[in-house]
Amino acid sequence: YLGIAAHGYVRTERTHLGVVSDMAFFPLYPALVRVVTALSPLSGGAAGLVVSWTAAAVAACGIYAVGARLHGRAVGTALVLLWGLLPHSVVLSMAYTEPVLTAFAAWTLYALLTGRWLWAGALAALAGLSRPNAFALSATVVAAALWETGRCVRERRRVTHRLWTAAAIAPTGWVAYVLWVGRHEGSVLRGYFDLQRRWGSRF
Repeated sequence: YLGIAAHGYVRTERTHLGVVSDMAFFPLYPALVRVVTALSPLSGGAAGLVVSWTAAAVAACGIYAVGARLHGRAVGTALVLLWGLLPHSVVLSMAYTEPVLTAFAAWTLYALLTGRWLWAGALAALAGLSRPNAFALSATVVAAALWETGRCVRERRRVTHRLWTAAAIAPTGWVAYVLWVGRHEGSVLRGYFDLQRRWGSRF
């Protein structure tokens, strides 16, 4: 990630899996690191930690907001504590992408719960530029929009364009990057997945 932040997508590495490209890694996190290094005296590693720790704080606020919205402030606080104390949370201390995706995921869910459909779609689209598994968040927005559309039809209410717009833009970040890598790899639809397989990643 720090190499991408410093030099862009230019590197390939020879591993036990063969020759692999850095295009397997999504661009939002290294772009944020690059912005921080450009605007501050921090090195790449320190900037990566600043991005991750800031995202973790934003994620904690989002998780709290979702819990408090659904079941009150005590539940919101408990959710944040569980998220921060479970063993997987060790990744929050690293210069890595999980806090960025979690922040987008939490606030996308909050936007869905509060009926802010355009915000939900936009946040999901940005999340799609952070990690491959952000596709699940896009699918969540689409599913929620379809469910709300069905409810509007049953209740004879007007279906707002915001539902369709949110569903349309939610997957754009993920799809755009996957197709861009696929084009670079020589197969628009399969290129990114072939690249992931060379890294040893599977769905």
